[in-house]
Amino acid sequence: MRPAGQIDNTALLIAGRLVAGEGPERMVIDPSTGAGIATLRDAAMVQVDEAVAAAERAAPGWAALTPAERARALLAVADAIDRHTPLLAGIEARNCGKPLAASRDGELPRAADVFRFFAGAARTRTDMAADAYLPGRTSILLREPLGVVAAIIPWNYPLMIAAWKLAPA
Repeated sequence: MRPAGQIDNTALLIAGRLVAGEGPERMVIDPSTGAGIATLRDAAMVQVDEAVAAAERAAPGWAALTPAERARALLAVADAIDRHTPLLAGIEARNCGKPLAASRDGELPRAADVFRFFAGAARTRTDMAADAYLPGRTSILLREPLGVVAAIIPWNYPLMIAAWKLAPA
């Protein structure tokens, strides 16, 4: 069993494949101790371009999923967070310099809950258009994806804030 918070893999996920970063190398520091917890390589600009292109190729497939299929995918993410909470909480605690309990008992369950919430929301849209209140009028609400976006995640709650950005998409 590996120690909680040990970071063994810092690969990038591009087009469904794990690849080593080709950019500058950096050390990840536990701010509570000043100790290095991992060495990683940033993505090179060409890898960023490859990741964006791969996301653009994948976006139509995600948009074409039924609400039930999207809900299942989001529930699978929530279940994976639950399954890997001990490892993820250790990494999160060391990466952010926060108490293990804050990650394990707070942030990780809440991140999983965000994915579960939006899994339900994917299947139960209850929006009402403004003109639905007017006699003889009707509206159709069509939700269309914006496309590929970049999400900036701060240091203090990276998993939680990533969940807030990813799950609604």
